[in-house]
Amino acid sequence: RVLSETENNCPDFEFVEYDFLELSKWAEEYETPNPQFKLGESIIRHNHESGNENLNEMIFEYLKPVVVEIKKQHSFYILLQLLDSDNIEVI
Repeated sequence: RVLSETENNCPDFEFVEYDFLELSKWAEEYETPNPQFKLGESIIRHNHESGNENLNEMIFEYLKPVVVEIKKQHSFYILLQLLDSDNIEVI
């Protein structure tokens, strides 16, 4: 039911920057012609022509275990979703 309610759209755009994470080194790297990003042991080479979905997926997969740990302490569902991305999951 939660996924149908969001229609793959983040439900609360009003507070999207409430706890905005700024990664200045990532932003600088993103502006280079052939950016590479490392998260944990993964290195993702970004192609500007292919859009941002490969970066979104890397970040989503990194966040999922964190959310699973939080979920263990609570009885409610958690909607993990990235803005402007196909990555969405109810945990």
